[in-house]
Amino acid sequence: MVSPFYLELMANKEKVIKIIDNSKDQNYFTMLPNYILNHSTGDEQALYAQMKRFAGDTGECFTPQTKLAAKLKWDRKKVGLIVQKLLKREWIKLEGTKVTKTHPINVYVIVDLWQLNAEYYRKRYESKRLLSTKKKKDMSQIDSLDRSRNGTYNKNPIKKNKLIDKSINAVSTKTAKRKDFKIPLADYKELVGAYQHFKGVTLCGAEFGPVKQAIKTMIYSGRTKDDIFRFMRWASGICKDMVSDDKIERKFGWMKNWTIITIKRKLPEFLAGKFSDDEVDITIPEYALKRIKKQKVDLQTNTKISDETIKVG
Repeated sequence: MVSPFYLELMANKEKVIKIIDNSKDQNYFTMLPNYILNHSTGDEQALYAQMKRFAGDTGECFTPQTKLAAKLKWDRKKVGLIVQKLLKREWIKLEGTKVTKTHPINVYVIVDLWQLNAEYYRKRYESKRLLSTKKKKDMSQIDSLDRSRNGTYNKNPIKKNKLIDKSINAVSTKTAKRKDFKIPLADYKELVGAYQHFKGVTLCGAEFGPVKQAIKTMIYSGRTKDDIFRFMRWASGICKDMVSDDKIERKFGWMKNWTIITIKRKLPEFLAGKFSDDEVDITIPEYALKRIKKQKVDLQTNTKISDETIKVG
């Protein structure tokens, strides 16, 4: 036996329920898809918003371009240009014309972009979520490797983008970074004391900072204490000799006001024998003296060959 309720339901199956919303809570505002706001110029957004406002719920805009231009404080030519751009983007389409008392007006339909808007940002959100998940997974694997290698948990695991395949189990043989490079305190005191002695000054407070920094740079670069001592001793001696020897002053006058920075910058040249002079007693390394001697021999040989060539010519 068929239930009376079922018969009533079948009888009303074809009926259409129409609901009219008279609350007017959607009046006086215009909604724009974020896709429009993020993929258009300011002029395109402004005109699109005005056309959508005039279109209302029907989706048709037949507002004259002169009125749109007045709303936007543009000239009519600019409105026509931006309309063509919106048509090209397929955000609006030309439906036809509407006859008015004066002249026909183009009727534009606002294309429904809400589905495109929702789909675009859903895919974008999914892509970010998957990327975030993958990144967390990679970091978890790196963290596991770090713990298994050290036997302890490292709160700051190596980032994936800084890993090299063979570096996970490799032992680094690089020199310690400058900030981790340490010089024994005794060496600092010895070199700073020598600087004050040869320079004839007494440092106080913050004045030690630049001196210690320059010393650290030279030692970190592979220079020895003996190299630095010799150069400071030579600088001190050359300044004393300048007082009584004009030739030395002309050649090394730039050393009058030498500082630890001068020592740091000119040390490579000093060790290479660039400051040598036959009439000046300069203590330079043995290897530098040999190099200077070889250069003199080569120069004499080249000069002799040139003289012979001139005679033959």
